[in-house]
Amino acid sequence: MSPKKLHANIVLLTCLLCVIGLLMTFSTTSIYYFNDGGIGNPFNGLYQQSFFLLIGTVVALVVRKMNTKYLKKYAFMFYFISICLLVAVLMFHTSITNEVGEQAKRWIMIPGLWGITMQPSEIAKVAIIFYIASYYSRFKNRMKLSDHIGPLFMIVLGGLLIAIEPNASAALVFGAIGIVTMMLAGLPLMLGVLSTTGFSILSYFAMLKIPRLNRRLDIVQAVYISPDAYQLRQGLRAIVRGGFFGQGFMKSSQKFVNLAFSSTDYIFAIICEEFGLIFGFLLLILYFFLFYYALQIARLSKNHFNSVLVSGIAFHILFQAILHVAVTLAVFLPTGVPLPFISKGGSALVLNLFEIGVILNIAARLPEKNSKKEELRIVQ
Repeated sequence: MSPKKLHANIVLLTCLLCVIGLLMTFSTTSIYYFNDGGIGNPFNGLYQQSFFLLIGTVVALVVRKMNTKYLKKYAFMFYFISICLLVAVLMFHTSITNEVGEQAKRWIMIPGLWGITMQPSEIAKVAIIFYIASYYSRFKNRMKLSDHIGPLFMIVLGGLLIAIEPNASAALVFGAIGIVTMMLAGLPLMLGVLSTTGFSILSYFAMLKIPRLNRRLDIVQAVYISPDAYQLRQGLRAIVRGGFFGQGFMKSSQKFVNLAFSSTDYIFAIICEEFGLIFGFLLLILYFFLFYYALQIARLSKNHFNSVLVSGIAFHILFQAILHVAVTLAVFLPTGVPLPFISKGGSALVLNLFEIGVILNIAARLPEKNSKKEELRIVQ
């Protein structure tokens, strides 16, 4: 497939996902108007998400035109800023109380922007991809074993800062993205397997020792009988109610009272309730196609930094989509991972579109094969 077709397909898939996101944002946020007895504006959620979509589109267009050497040059600075934000959120934060009574420090209020918040952990997930791609692209010869310590340290540092918030689930996602990107960049397979195994063992013991994660593990293991698994059961009930073809747009009943976080953490359940399991399956296919086209761009790129960067971004988007669906289906711990381009949330949407801008930038720089000239040479 030619680079132009890959570029067009990425744009088309992104537009489709964003349109679905706007429709589902309106469907899941307009309920506040009806639940409050007609007070306010049912379009408020749609307006907010459209605003962030506009910002994200501008960001994607700007990044699309940037010289990729700047992406590489400032990759470490990008990650350093994300680390500073992770430290800042521990001191200047908008906290919430989680299910075990802990004060979760995950959001920073952006002053002067009408109460808009930013989640530094989402920025760190993208920044670590940039850092690892930039780091490995510096090596022209065979790397020594000690050369891999730097990226591993950066992954551990970022993961610990996210875990301290506390946000252990986001730390696990961050670590997975970091290790997979290292393997894509040049980490030896055996070392990658050992790192993944160690990371998995550490995650398992964290689930057993941290009360919040242990409670969530118990919920998943006893989803049909545990009183704490009410949210998961309501998500599954929404999927069952939708059947194969759905109840129809705006006709979900679960989103009104039964299912909390219907516009963010459990939006896939509402999609299945309103449009059906078949549509939910096709939606997942869109993410796999986006992943496939991005990998084709990475394969065609002759620049190591560009190739690793696109591959890491592709994995990040697909991994979060699969994880979101896995949580909804009660096969993984509740993590609060948004569905890319669709879940309501400004920082996640803008960052996703920033990533798409990077992919389009690299796709636009791929050389086009001139088939006519090749045919003429063969004839001559």
